[in-house]
Amino acid sequence: MRLNLATTKKHLATALLPFAALGSAGWNFLDQKQRELIFRPELDQSAGLAVDLNYQELWIPLARSAANGVASAMLHAWWLPAARADAPVILFLHGARWSLYGNANRIAYWHALGYALLAIDYRGFGKSPGTLPTEASVYEDAQSAWAFLQRLQPGVTRRFVYGHSLGGAIAIDLAAKNDDLAGVIVESTFTSIRDMAKIVASRWLPLGPVVTHRFDSLSKIASINAPVLFIHGTADEVVPHQMSLRLHAAAREPKRLAIFPDAGHGDTCWKGDAAYRSAVQKFVAESAA
Repeated sequence: MRLNLATTKKHLATALLPFAALGSAGWNFLDQKQRELIFRPELDQSAGLAVDLNYQELWIPLARSAANGVASAMLHAWWLPAARADAPVILFLHGARWSLYGNANRIAYWHALGYALLAIDYRGFGKSPGTLPTEASVYEDAQSAWAFLQRLQPGVTRRFVYGHSLGGAIAIDLAAKNDDLAGVIVESTFTSIRDMAKIVASRWLPLGPVVTHRFDSLSKIASINAPVLFIHGTADEVVPHQMSLRLHAAAREPKRLAIFPDAGHGDTCWKGDAAYRSAVQKFVAESAA
């Protein structure tokens, strides 16, 4: 369906007027709506698995600052050890909407590459407690999982973080704040929520002041000291692959870029398969050396 931009502009501008009039209540409502649009968690915590992952179910304690004094605050996680004891270990950060269960096929694919995986659900996803996440809360969740991973794999050269889509933005934030990792792999991720909003609303609407959850990866990417691999499909219908080109251009060396023709937002590993495996395994081997 083709949108009438003039009509859409009028509707969006009209929709924003009440927030200025309502003050803090209006901005709180806008913040809530942004969180709903960004995270969109589905209630799939009891969904059946289409693949046999043979995972170990774990509960990861939140860092004290994130738990905010609640002793029972925990994150639900899956631990998938590798066949080799010295295999690299990857913190797996999924994207929006689906929990671990909805990401089971992707998790299985990555585990089959020969790596150990620690995959988590952010608060508000799957079995992890909470309702609707915030940008700050998912960053805290990733940091708590990283602290847990450090105990699972003490060797810095064997620790990696992978994030898909929104998970890529979370992985970039984590890597910008922590130097004790061997490499970062981000797939189908974006430069910032503000840039994503411009795609939807176009440039005629000044969105900057109303975007409260920014996930500004472009401003953080140069702060990462570890090697970074950017993966994207040219047929991504959600996040334009040019965003990975911009992130790659802004990142420090060593960095790698793997672009897959005709791959979409969620099927790059399957459509690219052999080339995808090669790009990931070569990057991990070089970074862990």
